Amino acid sequence: MKKFDDVLKFIEKWIGIILMFAMLLSITLQIVFRWTKTQVAWTEELARYLFVVVTYYGALYATRNHSHLKVELLETLTGKKGKFVLRLITNISSIIFYIFLTKIMADYLKYLTRIKQTSAVLKLDIRIIYMAPLVFAIVGIYELAKDTILVIKTKEVN
Repeated sequence: MKKFDDVLKFIEKWIGIILMFAMLLSITLQIVFRWTKTQVAWTEELARYLFVVVTYYGALYATRNHSHLKVELLETLTGKKGKFVLRLITNISSIIFYIFLTKIMADYLKYLTRIKQTSAVLKLDIRIIYMAPLVFAIVGIYELAKDTILVIKTKEVN
């Protein structure tokens, strides 16, 4: 399990670097082309789709590292045991949300398979873009389930 997590972290790190670099390059090209008064539509569309994917990637990264925005008032007031219970409640409710998201996105991807939609300028299969929330939800379920099991085994919240 540890080796799998290390490989997953390595892959996530490089995916993040590549996505951010590609988005930076696309936006830079868009600025250069506008400055030279050249009409290029693909840079804007690519930047928009990369932004969507990077947003889901960032949410997944925050899920893995427990770095989402949160109000810690309840954790502070309830102490160590309350923090334990709150972590379990948030993990389980998030897992339920991700299960619903997985179902919704899987159904939508089936629909997109039937209609064979492509993006306007890049002619990219639109299912590639809509896979981002599905992949995010599946990996999020894995991360939260792993954290929930760890919290239950150790009876501690880090």
